[in-house]
Amino acid sequence: MGKLEHYSIGKRNLKIPEIHWETLDSETFRVTKPTVLVFGGNASLRPKDANYMCRVGQSLIGLKDPQHANEIGTTRDVDFVGIGYGNNETTGYGKNQKMSDTSELTEEEIAELANNIFTPFYLDDHMQIRPETDILRNFSQVTFFAHCHGAREVTALIQKVRENMQSIGINSTTVNAAIGQLYAVTYAPRRMIPCPGLQVIPEKDNTIKTGPSHAPIAQEFLERRSISRYQLQGEGTVAFKENADVISLVVSSMSQATDEHSINFIERDDDWQMIEPDLVYGKEVSTAMGVALAYAIAGSIRNMQEFTPRPNADTMLGHIQSILGTSQNQTFIQGIEQIKEI
Repeated sequence: MGKLEHYSIGKRNLKIPEIHWETLDSETFRVTKPTVLVFGGNASLRPKDANYMCRVGQSLIGLKDPQHANEIGTTRDVDFVGIGYGNNETTGYGKNQKMSDTSELTEEEIAELANNIFTPFYLDDHMQIRPETDILRNFSQVTFFAHCHGAREVTALIQKVRENMQSIGINSTTVNAAIGQLYAVTYAPRRMIPCPGLQVIPEKDNTIKTGPSHAPIAQEFLERRSISRYQLQGEGTVAFKENADVISLVVSSMSQATDEHSINFIERDDDWQMIEPDLVYGKEVSTAMGVALAYAIAGSIRNMQEFTPRPNADTMLGHIQSILGTSQNQTFIQGIEQIKEI
């Protein structure tokens, strides 16, 4: 019962009957094509948990197996690779001992992922630093999709990659540019991931009530919503730049539920219809996340041939605001502008 279990890694594979899951070797896994790395909450212990997170990510963009020989943007072009954190802790003693129902990656596991996935991006087979354009193109092959605690794991991974690149003498300009070619789409994140991306913050989140750490504008907005003198009452959505790279999308209510922390509020079925019933603004938010993922993946596919930098945050913000449409609350927008002026 007390034996520590190493983390697991696998990818969504619709050709495998029933489970649609292919186990990968954590020590030999390499990114060879556009890949979405998927990190769930701290209860994502087993392969089936990672599989579910990958399924949700695929549902956002309607990813399916190819139906025609020349079809692009299918499972043939992009992998969804998920991480199960394993059981690294036990609770209780003696006969009452049991494995913890939550976990996280160890420092050694983060180091292994950083080395296996990212080192080939910036070092060639002779352990020589690649040309900068090749490094940027390689980094652009990775998109992150994360929920809750998963944002912390992605942050730790990025920080380790940055540390590794700097330790072998890659200049900070190239390191920053490489990290800038990653993209992260997160739902109810515990912290803001330090690379370009979209973070969706449901206000009815009973687990993370104050918003993600390291996201001061979103946190200030949520705090003001609870204080009557700021007059930020009402319902709806608001999307804004948290910084030069990250877009925050705060939604007051996605459904009739009282707690919207779960990732299932954005999931879609095989016909790209929302699974969650009684929606308020859930459809708009799910669509925005799907579009952000789709643009990131499309950029990865394009860069298989020739490097083109990712669109800046202003461009992506425009797409997201267009999708949110009339769900955007003008009072919320004004409140965000006031916070930015401080």
